[in-house]
Amino acid sequence: MKCSKQDAFTLIELLVSLSVLAILLSLATPRFSKLINNQREASHTNQLIRALNFARTTAITKNIMVSLCTGKTDCIERPNWQTDFIIFTDNNRNGLLDHDDKLLRQETLHENYSWVWSNFRNQRHMSFRADGTTYSLNGTFTLCENTTPVRRLILNAAGRVRLATPKSVNNCTP
Repeated sequence: MKCSKQDAFTLIELLVSLSVLAILLSLATPRFSKLINNQREASHTNQLIRALNFARTTAITKNIMVSLCTGKTDCIERPNWQTDFIIFTDNNRNGLLDHDDKLLRQETLHENYSWVWSNFRNQRHMSFRADGTTYSLNGTFTLCENTTPVRRLILNAAGRVRLATPKSVNNCTP
């Protein structure tokens, strides 16, 4: 009868390997969750930039006023854009989705995030004229995670957007 030698791990080797793995996982988990949050913030920022560019391009190409506001099917008059915002043609230039306006797009945000829109005219909506300039003058969108500002987009009167770090002043409170 032939004896074959079997190679295997001892119990001590297995426990040491599992301990090292547990230590490495405990070090990597906080960094991984921070990476996920950063990616989520970047995703929301890119989503709003795409929406603003879409609205501006549509206003220019169709030679009409295009507006954005918070809400699912109608505009809600508040500066804090939570959960959903819509893009629509604004034929009567009132910043509200009326029966003669056309809904172009609806966007959804993650439940812990919101955009706060602040502008010189204190309008709750954002509009682009047919020439691509803003009807709301200069303004700032601040991305808030719960009540903490995490990113900021600045929109100039020409309709161009730039990314900025959030101010220390907290305008994320309801």
